[in-house]
Amino acid sequence: MKKCEWCGNEFDVEEAEDIFEDETFMLSYQSVKKCLCGNCAVEAIKDAVDGVYFETCEKCGKEFDLFEDEMEFANQFDWFNGMVLRDYWKEQILCADCALEEVYKDLE
Repeated sequence: MKKCEWCGNEFDVEEAEDIFEDETFMLSYQSVKKCLCGNCAVEAIKDAVDGVYFETCEKCGKEFDLFEDEMEFANQFDWFNGMVLRDYWKEQILCADCALEEVYKDLE
């Protein structure tokens, strides 16, 4: 049993993974970089807490904080009608820089 850094409760990792992956779309509990129970990990995703969830870009190999990159992506396109970083994860997981390259390609 592990102890959650946020709520202090002990939790089973497999159960936390099930809770997390049932509640989040396209995200893996394995990418949560803090020791969090399933409920706290879901809360961190819903609240977009920096420093909790990291992915690795499948195009360039860079590890990135999902929420920092989502903010960076969104800041580039205040005119862009509702598109978010994860909308560019159709084929592969992309960091903000690689997703921005895709956007510019689409605009050409």
